[in-house]
This record gives sequence, structure tokens and C-alpha cells, in this order.
Amino acid sequence: MTAPLGAGGSVTMGETLLRVDDLSVALSTGGSMNVPVIDAVSFELRRGETLALVGESGCGKSMTALALMRLLPESAHVTGGAVVLRAESGAGGLPPASVADAMACAAPAALLSASSAADIDLFGLTEAQMRSVRGHRIAMIFQEPATSLNPVLTLGEQIGEVLRRSGRQDRAQERERVIELLKAVGIATPQRRIDEYPFQFSGGMRQRAMIAMALALEPDILIADEPTTALDVTIQAQVLELLAELQQRRGTAIVLITHDLGVVAQMADRVAVMYASQLVEVADCKSFFAAPRHPYSRKLIEAVPDLSRRAGGLAVIPGQVPVLGTTWQGCRFAERCDQQQARCLSAPPVLSPHQTAYRSFSEAQTAAAKVRCFYPLDTESAGVDALGTDPMVATTGPQTAAALTEPIRASAAPLLELLDLKVHFPIRRGLWRRTVGHVRAVDGVSLAIERGQTLALVGESGCGKTTVGKAILGLVDASAGRVRFDGTEPAQFDRQSLRRYRRRVQIVFQDPFGSLDPRMQVSEILKEGLRAQSLGTDEAARDRRAAQVLDLVGLPRSAMTRYPHEFSGGQRQRLAIARALAVEPSLIVCDEPTSALDVSVQAQILNLLRQLQYELGVSFLFITHNLAAVEFIADRVAVMYLGRIVEQGAVDRVLTQPAHPYTRALLSAVPSIHRPADRIRLQGEMPSPSQPPSGCHFHPRCAQAEPRCQRQVPAVINLADDHQAACLLLDPVQR
Repeated sequence: MTAPLGAGGSVTMGETLLRVDDLSVALSTGGSMNVPVIDAVSFELRRGETLALVGESGCGKSMTALALMRLLPESAHVTGGAVVLRAESGAGGLPPASVADAMACAAPAALLSASSAADIDLFGLTEAQMRSVRGHRIAMIFQEPATSLNPVLTLGEQIGEVLRRSGRQDRAQERERVIELLKAVGIATPQRRIDEYPFQFSGGMRQRAMIAMALALEPDILIADEPTTALDVTIQAQVLELLAELQQRRGTAIVLITHDLGVVAQMADRVAVMYASQLVEVADCKSFFAAPRHPYSRKLIEAVPDLSRRAGGLAVIPGQVPVLGTTWQGCRFAERCDQQQARCLSAPPVLSPHQTAYRSFSEAQTAAAKVRCFYPLDTESAGVDALGTDPMVATTGPQTAAALTEPIRASAAPLLELLDLKVHFPIRRGLWRRTVGHVRAVDGVSLAIERGQTLALVGESGCGKTTVGKAILGLVDASAGRVRFDGTEPAQFDRQSLRRYRRRVQIVFQDPFGSLDPRMQVSEILKEGLRAQSLGTDEAARDRRAAQVLDLVGLPRSAMTRYPHEFSGGQRQRLAIARALAVEPSLIVCDEPTSALDVSVQAQILNLLRQLQYELGVSFLFITHNLAAVEFIADRVAVMYLGRIVEQGAVDRVLTQPAHPYTRALLSAVPSIHRPADRIRLQGEMPSPSQPPSGCHFHPRCAQAEPRCQRQVPAVINLADDHQAACLLLDPVQR
């Protein structure tokens, strides 16, 4: 089977492009100490396929990608193995000008003679020769485009530099090619935006620019390292769709590094699971989700939140990924595995094959799936049908959250009410800083949070979610409307009353490392709020309270004398939650608390929040763009778009029977291991809150918009008990 490759002709789909044989990498820690970070990793990558590399942070995924590109940090070095790149037709695997030099300089062992004398082991090339491979044969999209792009150069200059180094185009051709690339990745008006700087682009647009840069020389292989982490679901869907489209058109092979198993189910042909520097399972995507063979793979899948797992909690993996330098006698996962037996602790298992159907390129083709386990799970008792129902039921035990019972909730008025809340920030210009406009960050929000309940506030970045949270805490002033907490209005409080209010309303920020003082021990971090609120009779009483909240969040009391940098990301988030709990609040605003966490750590945090709610009766405002987490943790959900609530109600009703076109588009963009993809495509990006559209704010992107949507502001319509939406198309009176 062949597929078009842009202007470069056609390619044969399914041929092996890259072979990694027993790749091992170590870090030098001073002296003669070498710490292994990649241990005998082997896999093949075929043309036109996507191989997903998954696992928790610290397992070695990104280091593997850097090794393939020969971009390892100075302290890292290859200790064994080979990375063999298939030769280009008539070019021996390198651009024509470099072939002779590569053949002359490479050691005999560096050249693969089994399949073709011209196939090249990348570790046998000099750095100068390797520069001819990067971009031309293998390109990489890095995780964070904001730090990967040069802020002082325009995008046109940065993408043009890639073309310039190839030496194939003059300046006029270069500019024309850059415009063509920007257009190909979906950036509107590329003739104008080519001369703009990275800060003038949104996160999704910067990621598209990174993709354009990576594809500039039409590489055979694209390595995408967490390309959609922390992106909105709509932008994520656009980026993934773009990659799939480019892959189909050009036959590009993709190595996709991600911790989002929904993305894996949507994009991957094969899955390679990595744990503690080793591959523990390799399988085709459908078989992997239908019947994961390794206990670690199954736990990762069971940790994915959804509506069906609300009753029993998410499965969690006890402990953490082993630290670098750990020595093992047996299986590296044994200490965290609920299937372990005596043999697992005494002998290391090898990656052994088991046959499974593999039909990505041919109905007759099969491939040997592999698992590193003495006692792999049988195919009948374990698995998730990626396109159907979930047959797995969480079991009780140390790896699963305890069954939760309904909390006792008062029947009085809501704990928190927002009544037509508006937060407008002035735009000032000129010498005298005159106000020339306003950013309408929050433009008339009304919602309520009951005692002991969780309200999820969802929407794309820039819609005003975080500003709502800050307005509740009094960190920004409301321009209009009211915030009513427990029957009182904080705007009318004096200084002392406001201090007491802030004890009852706390916040957990998105980045725990940035919100915890690195110079303070954990005990001081936890006692800081107690001192500020004059809680506790003395230091001994505050120490006891700090120890109590550590118990609540599942951290050892020995953590009291440690500093934030000594903890993992999930543990730091637990510390941030413990700090909020120390002053016994009634409401906690959680601002994207799980957005950048591994699926296993996310499960721990979500289980913890639910357990704390049931034990303490605390309420949560859960601000997020992760709709899978909303399914699991929220009682009610409010969908926000450009400063307004467009739909809200009970979570099971809103997420299963969405009424507003924007809600339906959001839900369709969420990649899932349980539901097939049927995406509703939104046109363009969210308009600027400084110049919102007239009438319904969503009408410029709505496929169902009518002329009246441009003129009329939709009123809130009651669709059922505890389900409202603001859409003119739903109003029977005005239709």
C-alpha cells in the first residue's frame, strides 16, 4: 500500500524505518558512578504507524526520545545498544552530500549489514553528520512550546532557519515555504502571522508552529513528547487531528509520548509501556485496551477517571516509581504489584513474546506482542474495550480507594452563591494611562455550591474560570454582582471579618512547586496559615494540627522536616491540599489541581479529594479542562464560555445529555478509551474578552447559529430539574 508524501512522491506503508536494539543510557553522577536511566530498550517503528510510549513520570520516556535524537544532556551517555535508521532511497539514510562522509567515519559495527549496507546506526555518526539527520529524517516536537521557541525571533525566522540549514532555498522561496507550512498546520492569515512573535500566539497556536517547524523538511519520523499536555480539549483535538492528517498524507511514522490514555486509544497503532527504565509490555492498541497483560498496564487503565467509577473510587498504584540508582534483584514493579509472588522478588523477568492479531497495515499481518512478567494477566479476566463498555470492576484492597458513602448534607441555603458576577479589567493606554476599554473576564456569572458538594467549572483557557475563583477569594475585585457566602457578603466585610472569611475559603493552585515556598520546611508551610489565623494555643498545638493534616492526605509525619523539592509532583500536590486543610475551611477552590499529573497520581489526588469531602464535609470548586476528572469527582458542572455560563446542572445529566452546542463540542473533543471519537469541530479560536461578539458570545463558532444569535443575548432556560442552558435554539417561545 502506498500513500502520498506531499510533493515528494509516494512511500510504502508498513516498512521498518527505525530499529532500536537494546538501547541503554546512564547518567554520570560524579566519579565512577553511572546511574542507568534506560535499560536495554528495543522496538521497531514502521512507516505510517504511531507508536505510543506510555508510563509514569520518571520511567525514562523522554530520555528515550532524546537518545533517538542524540540530544542527551551532558551528564548522560549511551552505554549500549544501537539505533538503526533505514536508508533513504539512493541516499544511504543521509542527505546525499553527507553519505560518503558518514560511510567513511562510521565504525564497522555502526552500520547495519543484515538488511542493507547503507542503513546507519545513528550512534556511529559524528555530531556534524547527525545534524543532517535531525529535521531531515527525524524531527521532534517538544513538550513546552513556550520554552522551545525563541521569544526574540519571529516565527517566520525560526521556521526559516530550519529550511536555511538545508541549503536548498533562497530567501524568497524560504518565506513562501514558511507561509505554506503555517497554512498546512491550520494557522489563519499566515502571510501576516509569519512576522509575529511567539508571545502573540495562544498555546495551541504555538504548538502548531512547533509542528510546522518539525515538518519543514518532511521528516520520515516525528517524535512528539507530550504534545498536548495542559492544552484545552478543543485545542488538543485540533493538534491530534492535524498530526493524524499529516501522517496520512505523508506516511510519517510517529513516536507519541504521553500519559493520557485517551489520546493513546485515539491515535496509536501500537503501545509500549515503560516502567523504571524498561519496557514492560508492547502490544497493538486494540489488544492493549481489551486485555492488558502486565499488572502495571492494567493499573494505568483502571486509574482513568469516568462516570462509572464514582461509587468505588479509582484504582491507585501504591508507592512511587523507583528513584534513579535503585538496585533490583527481581521484578522492578514487584513492590507495587498486588499480583506478586516469591519468584517476583528473587529473579528479573524478561520481555517475552505472546502472539496477538495486528491489523494496522494488512489483515494477514501479525506481530509478536511482548510482556515482562512471570504471571501475566489472562485475556479473559482483564481489559477495557476501547470502543465499548468497561468490563473491569474496581476491587477492594490496598490498591483501590475504599467504597464511599453519601455524605451528610444540610438542607439549608447553598454555602456559596454568585449572583450576576462581573469582573472587568480596564485597558489603559497613553501617557496618562486613560481607560480605553475593558477585558470582560467574567461577564455575568450566576451559580451556587451546596454544602459538601463539588461544582466543576469547565471551559477553554481564557474563558474566565480562574478569575471566578479569585473573585470568590477576594484576590480580584468584582466589577458588579454579588458573592454570597453562608448568607453573608464578603464585599461588606471589615478587615477582621475578611481574615476570618479567608480561613473558611482556601485555594489549591495548579502548580504546587510554584505555590510552596522552597525555603520552608513542610512543618512551617503547614503552620503558616495557623499562625496567620491565630489558631492553636501554642506551637505544640500547631505541630499536632500539622501532623493531623499530613495523616489526612496520606503523607508520613517524617515529611515535617523536609523541603518541597524532596517530594514528587503528586506528593507536593498533597502538601498543597494539606496546607489548605490546616485551617479547617468550608470551601476549597481547586484550580487545575491535576492538569499535569500522571494518570496514576491523578487517581490518587481525585480519590483523596473525594475521601476528604466525605469525611470532613468540605465543598470544592473544581476548576479544570479535564472532563474525565469531572465525570468522576463532580456533583454538578458549569460550562463557561467567554465570561458566561452557557450550561450547568447535575453532572450525570449535563455530560450524558448536553444541550448547548458548546458543551456538545467540548465533550466530543475528549479522547476516551471507552467511547468512539465523533468530534464536532469548532471553527477558529475563542474571541478576545476585550472585544466579545455581540449577542450570543458563541455564535461565531457555532455551526447551528442563526441571524438572531448575533443580536440577542440568550436567557437561561430550565430544561429539567437542576439542568439549565443559555441558548436561543432551546427557547420554545422564540423559535
